[in-house]
Amino acid sequence: MPRKGLDPVREGLPAAVAEIVGELREIYTDGPYQRLRQVEDAIVAVRAGRPELVTVSSATCSRMLSPRRTSGGARTALPRWPSVVSFLVVHGRDPAPYEQRWEAARVAWAADEPGPLRDADSLVEGTDGTDIAAGAADDAGDGTEVRRVSAFRHPYPAATAVVAALVLVGIGIVIGRALPR
Repeated sequence: MPRKGLDPVREGLPAAVAEIVGELREIYTDGPYQRLRQVEDAIVAVRAGRPELVTVSSATCSRMLSPRRTSGGARTALPRWPSVVSFLVVHGRDPAPYEQRWEAARVAWAADEPGPLRDADSLVEGTDGTDIAAGAADDAGDGTEVRRVSAFRHPYPAATAVVAALVLVGIGIVIGRALPR
């Protein structure tokens, strides 16, 4: 049965995700906050004295504690580590023991995604142009340079479409001026 307004944990989560999400849910359930909105407010209050923390919305907390797919089958992204740090700090927990496990969960979450589309935040591009899971690149520690993969990885098709639209508008203006009034 859901507690403190949490949705039930979905079946079929990757093991690394299920384990860390279970622990975070237990921290929240045993904690002083009755609603995720209260966690959000507590993070804002604590952040006044700890500017290194990030502000975390109740929606982000929900994604952290109840990862799921959207109705269209796409997977919602697991929040980045700084959001988890803020969540743990307001619950009086040391984030250090959770960091590697959270990043492993993000990698497992991205790797479990069916089909060619993956969350852009969960992939990085190696210097050789190959896509790799962000956690794997971050954990490499070998100085490998990586770039975040953007949703618009190759801007040329979009630029070509914009140029084509401008040309068509220009042709329309020329034709419009050439027509008799």
